[in-house]
Amino acid sequence: MGLSAYIQLNYGLNPYERGTLYLFCGNRSDTIKGICFEGFGMAVYTLHLSKGNRFCWPRNTDEARSISAEQYRLLMDGFTIEGTIREVYPRVSAEK
Repeated sequence: MGLSAYIQLNYGLNPYERGTLYLFCGNRSDTIKGICFEGFGMAVYTLHLSKGNRFCWPRNTDEARSISAEQYRLLMDGFTIEGTIREVYPRVSAEK
């Protein structure tokens, strides 16, 4: 099942409403997929974080909420709406 069919069947929403972005986060919370109908076609987005980094996303309908454009930008930059983030950097070996 594709993402647009998932939106229609599970939420009763119209994925072909122009300018509405739908975001999906997997169980590991390190990848986001999004779809948005632009009026002439469907845009598909994928954002994968580096190893060890995770997005902080709502896990159930009680946690879900509408977000502003600024909150969306922060989420796409890897921050949580509440302003906390755990950053993990790759280990660099000192051996040569």
